[in-house]
Amino acid sequence: MQLLLLGAFSLTLFLAASTPLQNGILFQQEGNFETLMERVLNEKTFAFVHTTWNGCAPCNVLEQSLYPNPEVGRFYNDNFINYRLNIDRTEYFNIANILNLGNNAALLYFEPNGQLIKKTENIRTPDDLISSAKEVMHLQERTPANRQKLENLFRKASNELASPQELYECAYLLKTFNQPCSAIVNQYLQTQTDEELSSPENVSFIYDFLDNVETRAVDYMLADISYYKLRYGAVLNEKLTIALYNSLRIAVHQRDDKIFQKIMMVIHNANLPHTEDLLYFFKAQYYENTKSFEKFAAITNTYVKQKGADNPQLLVILAEKYFLYMNEGSYFKQALEWVNQAIKIDGANYRKNLIKARLLRKTDKNCENALAVALEARNAAEIENIDTKEVDDLIFSIKNYGCEAR
Repeated sequence: MQLLLLGAFSLTLFLAASTPLQNGILFQQEGNFETLMERVLNEKTFAFVHTTWNGCAPCNVLEQSLYPNPEVGRFYNDNFINYRLNIDRTEYFNIANILNLGNNAALLYFEPNGQLIKKTENIRTPDDLISSAKEVMHLQERTPANRQKLENLFRKASNELASPQELYECAYLLKTFNQPCSAIVNQYLQTQTDEELSSPENVSFIYDFLDNVETRAVDYMLADISYYKLRYGAVLNEKLTIALYNSLRIAVHQRDDKIFQKIMMVIHNANLPHTEDLLYFFKAQYYENTKSFEKFAAITNTYVKQKGADNPQLLVILAEKYFLYMNEGSYFKQALEWVNQAIKIDGANYRKNLIKARLLRKTDKNCENALAVALEARNAAEIENIDTKEVDDLIFSIKNYGCEAR
């Protein structure tokens, strides 16, 4: 009996040690952002994304003070896939610049269709965090009565029997239940005269449905951009940027140049802050993800000459991208110039030396320089408390296989 009790006690200790505490938000550990989006679409669920970067003090406050809260954890774990997005990583550099991440601890909410629905900052309390999530999910409006009403209205709209008022209501109910609504939005707007489109009710409707550039809402907004800017102020810029980002994801996945060109047109005409920067990062994201690397290189060379020659972070990231994407020696030499310029501006560190060593291996037939810089990178990794596996693999390759310069 004593042995049985001891065994049961040992099993309890084992389960307690091996089962993660579920008092707070549980974040998905495996995969990258695209893996997250695939899971969202497959499971038809919401996603919550906590953005973070090295040295983000507000991010640490959220992690330590709000996310462990049991009530917050229950709500988010029941209703969201939760994910940490480290914007220091090279593959998220464009997204960080498009969505203006990295200044404050930004929280992103995605619908089950993969569309970014909300970006929020300055969350202070557990109640703020729960309220923010409930707003995204429209919990108070998602009643059985509204579900039945939506089914009836959508049936009428699909058969072109719905009145303008019914189309209007149908569009909002689709949004309430996080269903695709672009077709109904366009159908409603086509029933409105120019005079009717300028009514306060329709101005609010157009603003509310600026979720992507595929709806006519963005066209009507652009036709009277000064009025919309005056009415909504800076929040319109952020809403438009999110809409553009949503359409960019669609353009990438469908390799749709027409949607991409529509995005470019909207950026040009919407008088958004830092228009030239936005144009570059949207183009870069599209060309990188559609593997149009020659086009990516062309816009990047121009952008660095015009805007980025004194930005060490930009120079290092673009040098790494050239190493990853390009195959010709001229691109590697250009990237090496950028890394050297970044080092000149604010000194060497692990990452800069690692990228420099990789580029030297591509451009210098004499491996001594590449090896020396790789060893410097390894020393920097130990000082910065960074895993040395990546640089150790590079050192091994240099010593055993030489350099690749032709």
